[in-house]
Order: sequence, then structure tokens, then C-alpha cells
Amino acid sequence: MFAIMLIAPVIQLIFLGYAVNMDVNNVTAVLFDQDRSPKSRELIERFQASGYFEFIDFVSSYNEVQKYIDGGEATLGLIIPYDFEESIGRGSTANLQTIIDASDGNKASITMGYVQQIAARYSGQLIVELMNRRGINQQLSGMVEAELRAWYNPELKTRVFMVPGIVGLLLSIITLILTSLAIVKEKEVGTLEQIIVTPIKPIELLIGKLVPFAILGSGVFVAAYTPSIMQGIALYLQT
Repeated sequence: MFAIMLIAPVIQLIFLGYAVNMDVNNVTAVLFDQDRSPKSRELIERFQASGYFEFIDFVSSYNEVQKYIDGGEATLGLIIPYDFEESIGRGSTANLQTIIDASDGNKASITMGYVQQIAARYSGQLIVELMNRRGINQQLSGMVEAELRAWYNPELKTRVFMVPGIVGLLLSIITLILTSLAIVKEKEVGTLEQIIVTPIKPIELLIGKLVPFAILGSGVFVAAYTPSIMQGIALYLQT
């Protein structure tokens, strides 16, 4: 009972809170640059400067891209076509192909979001450069720029919202398990028969076994969540 009450929750909290990590900070990628132009290199530098992508190889065919992705060595395959800079120069849409390993749906969707953001910002820069070449110095109208602020978890780390939820889950489960073990222990040591012949009702026996562990769990709950509650109150008072 001592091990289940103290050791098991700590082990489960470490494994579930830190091993289950859905953060995507390092996407392995391979590059197939067919254009090899200044514009394509500029786009590649944007991917590298973002800090989310690590190009492990620069390949020269689709088969090599497929080999890396099928082998699990790369999550993203970035293909820049032959006419990339030429399309940008004549003011038409330039295509960019991305092949993503979607065996992990969460990682694939986050990676796709990174790619879309980088491509959108690069497209915005190209529009401004095109307007400047044509002598149009006025700002674009009708654009909306969103400023996103994530409260309580500004870095969007998985363990920040995972650990508190696991703490509550473990407390509820462990409390019920310990109550069951306490009753079974009475049976093993032979004192349950003595309790049965007393005027105590079964519901009173269950409550007596449940209340101590409920109080213990409540104390752990308060100790675990007090920092988060205090931080929330401080942010509320600031606003």
C-alpha cells in the first residue's frame, strides 16, 4: 500500500507527463531543390532560420525523398520545382511541394502549419518587393494581422497542461484503489469478520475507509495546484 500510495503515482506522473510529449521542435527534412536559384536558396534559409527544421540531406531525385520518408529518417520532404524563380519573376504563382510523413497525425499537422506560415510570410515579402519594383510605395489596405498571445502556457509545451491533468486523474484513481486495498487488508488479517458483527453498517465502513484517503488526496491536490491557482489570480488582477 505504501508503494502504491507514494511510489506508483510519482512513476506514472513522470512517464505520462514527460514521456508523452507532443511538442514539435525539430522536424527532420530532406530538400530536393530543382531550381537552385537565389530565390530558392532564400526560401530554404527561411526554413533553416525558423529553428523548427533540420535538413539532414540535399537530394537530387524523388526516389531519394521517398526513401528517407519511408525509412522514417525524415518527416518532411521539401521539393522546389525548376521554374520557381522564373514564376516569381513574371508575377505568377510559384509552386512548392511538401511531402509529410503523416503516420503521426499530430506531428504532421503541426509541421504543415509551420510550412504554411513560412510560405505565407515569404509570399508577403514577394508582394512587397513586386510593388516596390513597380513604383507602388503605398501600403496594402484591407489586411488584418492577428497578434496571438497564449496565456498560462506561452511556449505551448505539452507537459504544462498534461501534468496537472494527470495529477487529478491519478489522485482520483489512487484514492479509490487505496480504499479497496484497505478493505481487502481487513479481510486478509481476519479483522473484517469482527467488524461485520459490530453495529457498523456497510456504508459506514466504506465511508470510514474512503474519508482518510480522500483527505490525503485533497491535500496533495491543493499542494499540486496552488502554484497554478496563484498564477491565475495574479494574471487576473493584472488585467
